[in-house]
Amino acid sequence: MTRPRTGSAYAKDGGFAIAISLRPGSKPSRFVKPCPPRADGVPVDLIHARAVAADLQRRYDAGDWDPMAPAPTPEPAEAAPFTKLTPVVEYARAWIKTQRYESAPKDAKVLERYLAKAPLGAMPVGEVRAKHMLAFIHWLEAQPSERGNTLAPRTVRNAYDVVRRALDAAVIEELLTVNPCHAVHGKLPSIEDKVPGARQGWIYARDDIERLLSDHRIPLPRRVAYGLQFLTGCRFGELAVLRWSDYDTTMQPLGRLTIARAKKSVSKKEASTKTGAVKLVPVHPTLARLLDVWWRLGWNALIGRAPKAGDLLIPNQFERVRDGSRHNRDLGRDCAKLGIRHRHQHCARHSFISHVQDDGGDGQVIRWITHAPPRTAFDGYTRQQWTKLCAELGKLRIDLREDPLPPPMRGFATGFATAESEEPRKPLCFQGSSSVGARGFERTWPRRVVSRSDLFSGRFARSRRTDGGTSRQFRYRFCYPGSTGGGARGAPSPPPSSATQLLPAAPRACVAPGAAAMVSRRA
Repeated sequence: MTRPRTGSAYAKDGGFAIAISLRPGSKPSRFVKPCPPRADGVPVDLIHARAVAADLQRRYDAGDWDPMAPAPTPEPAEAAPFTKLTPVVEYARAWIKTQRYESAPKDAKVLERYLAKAPLGAMPVGEVRAKHMLAFIHWLEAQPSERGNTLAPRTVRNAYDVVRRALDAAVIEELLTVNPCHAVHGKLPSIEDKVPGARQGWIYARDDIERLLSDHRIPLPRRVAYGLQFLTGCRFGELAVLRWSDYDTTMQPLGRLTIARAKKSVSKKEASTKTGAVKLVPVHPTLARLLDVWWRLGWNALIGRAPKAGDLLIPNQFERVRDGSRHNRDLGRDCAKLGIRHRHQHCARHSFISHVQDDGGDGQVIRWITHAPPRTAFDGYTRQQWTKLCAELGKLRIDLREDPLPPPMRGFATGFATAESEEPRKPLCFQGSSSVGARGFERTWPRRVVSRSDLFSGRFARSRRTDGGTSRQFRYRFCYPGSTGGGARGAPSPPPSSATQLLPAAPRACVAPGAAAMVSRRA
């Protein structure tokens, strides 16, 4: 039987310190603190300090005391129950904190922006009547807008609706007998645009859409994303989380996209769609051409490997979900580049619905694509008629004006056709500096910034060291044999008729599609 531990004590800084040995493996191994003064006022000596250390060591070994245990957190005091005298704004703040729906943080800001400043917010919740709610509506209508003039009707209704739902909860807690909002619901401003006729300008012309999908000055990833927006009418949050497994190319007469998830605008998490619906969307022939090129060449060029079923269909360059705000800014820059008036990216949804009906599509059927089939008892016994959906969508007349591949990449597409069947979509690798100048690439200035548009137009390719050493980034420009000028400034000659002129003398397994080939060069 081991002897019980007794701690230790020693003189330190004119006093005495006590040390407790902690359990094996603890960090630190000892707990040291000054010896507390005696209760009887007698000065502390070494004998007393050793007695105190032995008592603390015994309590520690018995588990009655632990100096390293975290301090207990005080339990939060229970909130005082609400009464009929509680101000409306305080009750609404407490209510919104208990809500877990997606837009609850936005509604909390609405309460602070409007209800906290309105006379209604200071009123006792039990004394709110219909006339007070009507006065709140008039107060909202008179508030100035951040963009000038007064609040739009939709903003007024949204702010009113948050208060209405908070007062519904007050009725459940018996702070109100009846919700006073029910009597003034008809007094709300009608839903209309703040600027009459502004919605007519939200539609992209057919010519503008075809240019956005076809012009090679726009990088291929963005053209594919625009194709999904303009040819399916999906929301950006739905587009951002689409995966290759959602695209079924075996369906006839058109391929099918299954839209069942979306990226939430507030939490940025992936969840169900806005309405909770699952939409089966036919793939327009024009979109099918873009997706085919994107699958065979573009995705590999962006990420550096072959796409898999669980991969995002349109990721960003870091293989993550695309950002909606950045995508909208990119759309604005692309429109300026082509001389097109920029509208918000959500206008692609307006444009799709308008153009497909102008081309003779049945709006009630197209509604199944954009908003899912209606939910009624009768519809529960029916299923979507896939052939009819495809026929109505096929009436949309939007085509590509030229080959989706830019000219420098078309030779690669023909040359890689045979290699794809044996070893599909592996990165094209050139190892060693000798192959760089001879195989169609030349090194540019190492610190030169190359835009993604240059990368996907076939003018540049990345290099990345993959042997575990320190990564060094180089940029290489496509330099077809016979080009003049040399160096990074030489203008390439027209692409060769066959991509085999650009391939290294390497085994077939090293070759596969890649719009902008990855070049490995050991530093």
